[in-house]
Amino acid sequence: MKRYLRWFAGAAVTLCLSCIANPFGGDDEISGGSRSVRGQVKLSNGAKSEGAFVWLDGFNLGTNVNSQNEFTITLPPPGSQSSGGGASGIYQLYFFLANYKLNSSSVVTRNGAFVYGQGEVNKNGELLSAKLLERFLRISTQVSPATVAANYTGAITVEVTLEATIDTATVVFPNTLAGLLGAVLIRRVGGSEVYVAQAVPGADGSESQRLGRSPVKRGMTFNFINSPLPPGDYEVIPYILIRHQPVPSLLMASLGGNVEELGSSYLNLPMKREGGQFKVTP
Repeated sequence: MKRYLRWFAGAAVTLCLSCIANPFGGDDEISGGSRSVRGQVKLSNGAKSEGAFVWLDGFNLGTNVNSQNEFTITLPPPGSQSSGGGASGIYQLYFFLANYKLNSSSVVTRNGAFVYGQGEVNKNGELLSAKLLERFLRISTQVSPATVAANYTGAITVEVTLEATIDTATVVFPNTLAGLLGAVLIRRVGGSEVYVAQAVPGADGSESQRLGRSPVKRGMTFNFINSPLPPGDYEVIPYILIRHQPVPSLLMASLGGNVEELGSSYLNLPMKREGGQFKVTP
């Protein structure tokens, strides 16, 4: 049934896009189009939406929101599209952050180009309004001590606090043992270096926990005896997986095949966190 409905919608677009009246509502007349659509993304808690993932189904195209909370998604030339000659139909533009509710907008294409003035796109190729994402899980990380010397060999403690904000949320803690936070990734600010620390090296178990409004804390300790960090500013990122809402499988695949595995690819999974600052001095 789902395939039939998609075909029917596509057929309707093919038949009606040459008409003057707009069959999808909005502006009275159909205007031109282009291969790009622009818009803004806002977060319910007022944080910047930079890094949120914008993905277009049917074309399997993705981009990230920039530092101005804006995005532009551009279709390749029709001959380079998977349809071979440019698709016509109604498609969903998804907006994704792992700890926020998934949202979407409808867009219309004809012969491989966006049609302006239809769906949720105005005559200028912009979304009719900014897209709001609602946070359902707050993630806050504390590191102690927050500043160490490069030759420091003592213990470093990480504690992550998780709190469902509008509903319950299920979180999986991979590579864990005995209720610990299993692992963290340590990303150098402004650089490409990523380091991994595990509470129990080699642990391959996982724990699933359903969270409510009461904060839940998990922690772990590690040290740099075997692999010291060079001086610099870092962000400590808890390794957790969120199981709250269905997300299109192709959207997840477009983030990378190993996006949920412990390693640098995990950082491709868009998520908003608080805290986690860590500094190594000379």
